[in-house]
Amino acid sequence: MKETIHVLLIEDSAVDARLVKGMLEHDENGIFTLQHASTFEEGLRFLAPDSLYRVILLDLGLPGSTGLETLRRIMPLAEGASVVVFTALQDEELGIAALREGAHDYVIKGQIHGGQLRRILRYAVERHKLSSELRAEIKHRARVQQALQLSEQRYRLLSETAPIGILLTNEQGMVIDANTQALRMFGYDRGELIGESIEMLLPERFRRSHEGQRSSYMKAPHTRPMAVGQELTARRKDGTEFAVEIALAPLATDDGVLVSSTIVDITERKKMEEQRRLSQRMEAIGKLSGGVAHDFNNLLAVILGYSDVLLDALPPDHPAIRKIEMIRRAGASAVDLTRQLLAFSRQQMLQPRVLDLKEIVERTQALLRRLIGENIEFKISLDPSLGRVKADPGQIEQVLLNLVINARDAMPQGGRLTIEAHNVEMDDPYKGEHQVLIPGRYVVLGVQDTGCGMDRDTQSRIFEPFYTTKELGKGTGLGLATVYGIVKQSGGYIWVYSELNQGTLFKVYLPRVDESVQPAKQNEPEAVVRESCETILLAEDSVSLREMAREYLESVGYVVLEAASGREALQKAKEFDGPIHLLLTDVVMPEMSGPELARHMTELRPEIKIIFTSGYTNDAIARQGVLDPAVAFIQKPYRPKALARKIQEVLDVPAVKG
Repeated sequence: MKETIHVLLIEDSAVDARLVKGMLEHDENGIFTLQHASTFEEGLRFLAPDSLYRVILLDLGLPGSTGLETLRRIMPLAEGASVVVFTALQDEELGIAALREGAHDYVIKGQIHGGQLRRILRYAVERHKLSSELRAEIKHRARVQQALQLSEQRYRLLSETAPIGILLTNEQGMVIDANTQALRMFGYDRGELIGESIEMLLPERFRRSHEGQRSSYMKAPHTRPMAVGQELTARRKDGTEFAVEIALAPLATDDGVLVSSTIVDITERKKMEEQRRLSQRMEAIGKLSGGVAHDFNNLLAVILGYSDVLLDALPPDHPAIRKIEMIRRAGASAVDLTRQLLAFSRQQMLQPRVLDLKEIVERTQALLRRLIGENIEFKISLDPSLGRVKADPGQIEQVLLNLVINARDAMPQGGRLTIEAHNVEMDDPYKGEHQVLIPGRYVVLGVQDTGCGMDRDTQSRIFEPFYTTKELGKGTGLGLATVYGIVKQSGGYIWVYSELNQGTLFKVYLPRVDESVQPAKQNEPEAVVRESCETILLAEDSVSLREMAREYLESVGYVVLEAASGREALQKAKEFDGPIHLLLTDVVMPEMSGPELARHMTELRPEIKIIFTSGYTNDAIARQGVLDPAVAFIQKPYRPKALARKIQEVLDVPAVKG
């Protein structure tokens, strides 16, 4: 169990006191308790001789006291506690002067976060305790030899069982003691490290600068700010480098000043911080992608909608027909582009269908050639009788794209990249090394390169999220993880075969199906002209999309009430005297969301039918509570005839009476 650290905060600002309290309460180990005194006199009442307070956080700007005078008055009463100056004055000279007066450290308001404050307090307690013990041992060494030996044994036990590395160095920077954790951390035996320079534990490129910093520090070790929570790059005996966090404490002895260094290996913490940063970045990109997709889909709905309206209105031999069809094809391509953008953040609307994998590879061949560059030989070998698979074509394109990019990056000096695909029957004897593969018929997609290859350790981690062998900043570590997720979502398997300097082969196994290839839906349903003139309340914040939908629905026989927001739609529903048969509403709108509007409408008009529409992705729509199988929904960008068919389908379903 960790020792509880009792902290006394003497601070007249209630706001700053609440901030400090919040910083300490967020400590995951829960080792801090805080007592707040708003005046100096109130603080003195807590400093009894048997006080439990280990740290005093002291504001130098208290009313009725001036700067260092406040510190001088409290120091004689705080012998059992560390004093940390807490001030808004950004004056390093004042901080150094406070250290000369006996403060253990100082922090500046507004320039420190909770983790730093908690570390400073812990190290202040640690330095105070260690300095007190060592000074007491040195002072009484000659007079109380037996007590010194007992104290030394106690210190050694604490040091040797400590989970952090502890080093003791003299004024020349020579290591004179090291605990077991420090020896284990750096990979040295005690005899190899004792007597060597502390710079031996740093990469060579940092040694000269560290030696200068150490010499400067040793000129005034008791008055210069000590390294608390400083992060450095350290070097093990085998030459590997790792991140550490250090804290220094000077120890005055008869033989000069010794420096105690506590060292924590923060390699795992740095990895977690980097992973969190990448995760947050991907989350931000995902949110951006969702917003972009929504805006794009609104625009594309207008472009495709009016294209269809014009094509229906013009005779087949009209000279503008060809140009309008080109506009519609461009709009359809833009829809695919939006889906690819969403695939980057893995938020695309899933549309699995029966595919010809051979057709996908051939269709993307030109793009892949441009992607890999001219210094790489590109070869494609596809079985003419390649079987069919059932998957989302956008996802499969993403798998192929990511694997080709990975192969390209493995051959910076050029090489050969091969894409091949064939059928395979996986029976029990063939299973062999593929123990998790269910026997059956598969289509195998292979991507092979002649690049640098991978060792066994890298192969074992290649599909882990955030794992990358690329230089810092040149890879997210999510490309192959995304491939793995897509393949598994599609009911398939993926393996990697690689040897250092021999290249790499990725094999993707997708279940083969006997169904016919399902082409992308291109034939639009026939428009249905309604004879009963039902009334539709249209709630859509996009002006152009609202106008297009209104014009088309009116052209096929509906009466349309339009509104630019949820609130306006609700108001029109209250004012309209006749029946409203259906509400067509966007999911995400300003002032009032589509689901909220729908709840109000069902209370106002219980018989009303409802259709939701949105250009956002699955995740965004799910958060609004719309993705329920019982809820009528049409995805943007919708085509006018598809919208009319959806409305007809919903209106023709008998109302459920409660």
